[in-house]
Amino acid sequence: MIGEEFRGVSVAGRARFQHLQALEDAIAYRRARVAAPCADCGQVPGGGRCDDHACDLDLIAAYELTARAIIAGLSCQLAAQRAGIARQRAASGGFRRGGA
Repeated sequence: MIGEEFRGVSVAGRARFQHLQALEDAIAYRRARVAAPCADCGQVPGGGRCDDHACDLDLIAAYELTARAIIAGLSCQLAAQRAGIARQRAASGGFRRGGA
């Protein structure tokens, strides 16, 4: 049974979770690309990365920032829902009686 705090997660909320999964997959893919041996990276002075792998690192950073923003929004949404449930319970005299 889904807890009361999750019943209010909307279709948009579920879409955010799917977006997070896609970002996680993209980050894993880009990290694997960066970790792979690359002859071009070996030619960059100072141990830098070739253009392709530098782009991968930039994309990883952007994906992580996007994921953090989504998570912050979901956390705020769930906190607001929990606060609403607590207010409703307080207004109705507490927890439901009877039943499991």
